[in-house]
Amino acid sequence: MSEIVQAVVSEIRTDFRKESLSPSPPPVFEFLKEAFALDKPPLVDRAHRTLAPKPKPGDPPRPVIARLHYYENCVEILRKARRQQRITVSNMKLSVFPDFTAKVARARAAFNEVHTQPCAMEGVR
Repeated sequence: MSEIVQAVVSEIRTDFRKESLSPSPPPVFEFLKEAFALDKPPLVDRAHRTLAPKPKPGDPPRPVIARLHYYENCVEILRKARRQQRITVSNMKLSVFPDFTAKVARARAAFNEVHTQPCAMEGVR
């Protein structure tokens, strides 16, 4: 019975995180439109810093997790972030990552090796 409950809770968390981004460093929301050449700034439902100790001077700031109102905005930003790879706005480096649960992140990491194998084969595009 507890396995069923864990599966349901995990699915709920995954559904919630599908529309979440993990941009870093803050503050980034005023830069999202400029960085990704969006027509208008994305509507942010809520945003917060990750639970971590406050960084010392000179250390990178804590990441910010933002929940966007529209899933399409999230997909568009993630697609453009993947294409651009290194994003700099106003001399600030910006990194954007999808927000996955630990279980989903482990499952995706396990697939990485299999994903690269066809690229190493001769004649496979």
